[in-house]
Amino acid sequence: MKRICWFMIALLVLGCMPVLGDEVSVTASYATGFSSEQGKDYWYYCYFSGDEVGEMQWNGTHYVSNSGTTLPNIKSSDLSPGTSMGTGYKFIAPEKGMVRLAGTVTQAYEASAAGNGIVAHVLKGKKELWSATVTYGKPQSYNLTISVKEGDELYFYGDANGKTNSDWFWWRPTVDYLGIDYVAEAEDSLYFQKKGDEMAKLEFNEATESYHASDGIAFINSEKFMTSNEYSLVKRYIVERNTRYRVSGTIKPLDDRNGGTILTIKKNGEKIWEQLFPDEKQGDFDVRMRANTGDNIDVELSTAEYTGYNCAEWNCSIAPFPGVAPCAASTSVNHSYTVLREFSLGSLTGKTTENGVKFYSQRFSRKIPMTYDSVNQKWVSGVEGDPGYFTSKAAFPGKHYDSVMEYTVTEDGILKIDGNLAPDGASDGVVSKIYLNDEVIWSSRVGGERPVRWDEPYDVSYFAYNINTVARVKAGDTLKFSFNQWRLVKSDKVDLSNVMLRYISGDVVSETTKWKLDRSIVVDTLQKTVRRNGVTESADVFVDNGTTYISAADAERVFGANAVPSTQKKSVDGIDYIPVRGAAEKVGKSVVWASDRLVLIHNGIPVLFTWAELSEIDVVLEGGALFE
Repeated sequence: MKRICWFMIALLVLGCMPVLGDEVSVTASYATGFSSEQGKDYWYYCYFSGDEVGEMQWNGTHYVSNSGTTLPNIKSSDLSPGTSMGTGYKFIAPEKGMVRLAGTVTQAYEASAAGNGIVAHVLKGKKELWSATVTYGKPQSYNLTISVKEGDELYFYGDANGKTNSDWFWWRPTVDYLGIDYVAEAEDSLYFQKKGDEMAKLEFNEATESYHASDGIAFINSEKFMTSNEYSLVKRYIVERNTRYRVSGTIKPLDDRNGGTILTIKKNGEKIWEQLFPDEKQGDFDVRMRANTGDNIDVELSTAEYTGYNCAEWNCSIAPFPGVAPCAASTSVNHSYTVLREFSLGSLTGKTTENGVKFYSQRFSRKIPMTYDSVNQKWVSGVEGDPGYFTSKAAFPGKHYDSVMEYTVTEDGILKIDGNLAPDGASDGVVSKIYLNDEVIWSSRVGGERPVRWDEPYDVSYFAYNINTVARVKAGDTLKFSFNQWRLVKSDKVDLSNVMLRYISGDVVSETTKWKLDRSIVVDTLQKTVRRNGVTESADVFVDNGTTYISAADAERVFGANAVPSTQKKSVDGIDYIPVRGAAEKVGKSVVWASDRLVLIHNGIPVLFTWAELSEIDVVLEGGALFE
C-alpha cells in the first residue's frame, strides 16, 4: 500500500484532513443508494433526537419515525426532518482502516426557497466532523479522510434549523476505504495522570492508541481506561466559548472483580459532580454547567477499590449544550433485593372498578370517569372534545384535564415502581406524577425542552424519564398515576409498556445511595444526631416552624467556624442556635430534606439525592434505622 507523508499524518492526529489525491486507491466503496432493508451495505435509515439515534420504520413506500408522526421521513428522492428530530443515515464500519467521506447536500426543489434551509451534520460517534447550513440554490459539499475501527458509527443527517416548512433535502453520502496505512487519531482533549494533587500530562502512544501512566498499569483512551492504586486519570477539555456545556457518557466494567470507579467532574478545580460506578453495573453520567472561554473541565477517574481488574469501557462527550435534555445519569444502582412478584402498569388497563382500578379525567377536584372503548381497547375521556386516554401501552393527557389511573393496593409490602416513561419525540412535555395516598412520590416532565435561564449554573431542572422509586405500601392504599399536558397536547403520548410494579424484599438501599450517604453529613432531627465520615455523634438540633436549627457550638464543630453567621441566630434558654441550611450553604454545601426528619448535607452537588435515593431512605426509616 502507498504511504501518506508525515505532514498528512500530523493533520490526521489533529482531527480529520482533506481527502488525498487520486493516486490513492479505493479498496472498498459503500454508497447509500436506497433500500427498504435496514443495514444493507452497513447503512441504516435513522432519526436523530438529541443524543438518541433510532432506526426508522419502512411503511411500504418510505421510512418514518417510530412515533408514527409524518415527520421526519426518508423517501427514495429526498429526506425531510421533523421539528425536534433530524433525519439521515448511520453507517457502521465493517473493518478498521482509513476512510474517505464524501458527498453533497442540496435542496433541489424551488419550493424550498420559502424555508430557512436545513443544517447538515457529519459525525463520528459524538464528535462532529463537518456541519453546514444548506439552502435552495446553495448546496454544500464535504470531503474528509478519517480513521475508523470496526464497529465505529458514522452519522450523516440534517435537522430542521428551527422550522420544518419546505425542508426537503437530498443526500447520498459515500464511505470509501483507502489503500493507505492506518493512522491512529489522537483526541482533542488533554489527558493527565494524577497522584494526590500532582498532575502530569500524558503523551499519546500511537502503537497502543492510548495514553499511559508512569506505573505502566493505568491507561486511558476514548474507549477504555484502567485506573491503578497509584494513579487516577484525568480527561481535560478547554472551553472554547461562553455557553452551557454537557458532560455525558457511559462506564461499563469489563470484569466482575473491577472494584468500582469513582468519577469526579471539576470546573477550574471546583468539584461539580461525583459518582460511583459499582464493579458489576454499567452506568451513565450526565452533568450540565455554564463555562467561559478558557475554563478547564476535568473528568477524573479513580478506583473505588483497587483489585487489579479495574479496566472498563467508556465514552465521554464534553460539548456545548444550550438546551435541556432528560438526565441520563445513573443515580440509585446496584441493589441486592429479591423480587417476590411483579406486574406491568399496562396490565391494569384491562381491569375494571371492581378490580380496584379507576380511570378518570381530573381538573382540580373534579373527576369525570373515563369510558371503555372495547373496539380499540382503550379508556377514553368522558369530557366532550377531550383527547385524554389510556391503553395497555400508552397514556395521553387531556387538553384541560389530567388523565389519571388509580389503583387500590391489594397487599402489604415494599413496592418498587420502575421503568422508562418514553415520550413521543415531538412532544413539548408531559408532567407525569405518581401519588401514594395523595402524596407525591415521583414527578418529572417527560419529553420536551425549554429555554435555559442565564443564571442557571447547573441543570436544576433535570427531566428524568426513568421512575426508579420505592415505597412501603399497605392493602387499601391508593396509587395514582397522573399525566398533565405541559403546554400543547399534540404528540403527548407517554409510553407505559416498560413500567413495572414489583414487590421486593431485602436491602432496598442501593450501593450508590449508601456511598452518597457516606459522603454526606446526615442530621437526624428525631434522634438528635449528626453522622459524618461514618461516625454518629449527638447534636443539639430541633425543628421550629419548618426550619432546622443547630446550636452554634455544634455548627462550628460540624461545619467549621466560618459556617456560623453573625445574623439569623435564635436564642433559646441562653443557647445560640442557627439554621442548619444557612450554616451549610455558607460553606458551599447543598441541603435536602429526607423522610421529614433527616437533613442531608453534601458538597455543592444540587442533584446528588433524587426521588430514587430519597424513596429508599424513606422506606428504611419507616421500618427501622438507616445506619447499623
